Amino acid sequence: MISYDKKLLENTYLVNEAKSLETSGFISQEQVAAIKNNFTALKTQDNLFIRICLFLLGSILYLSICGAIGFLGLNSFNSDSDTSMSILIFIFGLTGFLTTEFILVRTKNYFGNGLDDSFIIGMQIAFNGLILFFNNSDMVFCFSIFSISTLCYFRYLHLVSLLASYISVIALLFFIFIDYIHYGAEILPFILFFFGIGSYLFSKKITSKIKTPYYSAGILLISNLGLILTYLSMNYFIVRELSNEINSSRGEIPMAWLFYSFTILIPLFYLFYSIKTKNKPMLWIGGLTMAFTVFTIRYYHHIMPTEISLTLAGIILFSIAFLAIRKLKMKESGITFLPDRFEPSNSLLNIETLASASQFGIQTEDQTTDSPMDFGGGGFSGGGAGESF
Repeated sequence: MISYDKKLLENTYLVNEAKSLETSGFISQEQVAAIKNNFTALKTQDNLFIRICLFLLGSILYLSICGAIGFLGLNSFNSDSDTSMSILIFIFGLTGFLTTEFILVRTKNYFGNGLDDSFIIGMQIAFNGLILFFNNSDMVFCFSIFSISTLCYFRYLHLVSLLASYISVIALLFFIFIDYIHYGAEILPFILFFFGIGSYLFSKKITSKIKTPYYSAGILLISNLGLILTYLSMNYFIVRELSNEINSSRGEIPMAWLFYSFTILIPLFYLFYSIKTKNKPMLWIGGLTMAFTVFTIRYYHHIMPTEISLTLAGIILFSIAFLAIRKLKMKESGITFLPDRFEPSNSLLNIETLASASQFGIQTEDQTTDSPMDFGGGGFSGGGAGESF
């Protein structure tokens, strides 16, 4: 199913793991260079900024090719015919597929390079646009996105396609319950809540069964998306605003106390459970959801003036940070206060060194200073003793 050469793909993950170990200080740069020389890998781009630039460049290239094909096609066919337009859209998608499959992947060996991203995404837009051209149903369009994006993920291990596939499933559930199920709007938050929990539990269960690292990043993405969906589906702000938008009304929603409870308890559960299980992504998600919980409460209830609430929040955060530092500073495993060895911290160390040098006048490199005591001569090893009195 995977389009890439399995050996090159394994070497790519091996080289990436070597880079991670070099960043954490376990191996040297010479060892990483030796691994790169001995194992031929796919052409990837780790720099996000360069990858975005290559994506923009590839998008311009893809649009130029489609523009040339469209110009020739409109001159050859009847421009007013729906059939001619659908054929052109199909050719656009086919061009993206053939370019990705036979040039970027099999010939150039691009994997997460930026150029391949533009053609993979452009191909999906063209094919989904073709489906929408013949049938403008929301459910059909969502199912089309799910099918094509899922195939692109399993074919090219493209995480953006997996993200689109997951969002399309959520949209598909939304349209099903809103349009075809009685009281669907009332039970939809609970359906999405259990779907998010199921996504997280499924990703955890399948992790232990996977023997290759190809899909590890995708499983982690599904796990984190499940956590985010679990919270957002029961967040009071999301549920109330979406319910009022669907029902064209304003006001309180039924069982508001339940959604308020989940809005507060879910982030707390994420924080405590992540610390217990040493789950770093869940810890980050717990912090972000807690911030959104504060926003939700402040949006509807102005309990105290803004300056007092900010001061009180600062005191609480300082207390939590102080207690966490005291508890974690002596730990050497799991979640600790020690620097993460897998995160580059040289820039912070350099800033600290420069700050110390600027404050205390520390010499950052060896410099020769004039000694107040002027020693004499000495031709060999004497402490300034010459050959004559």
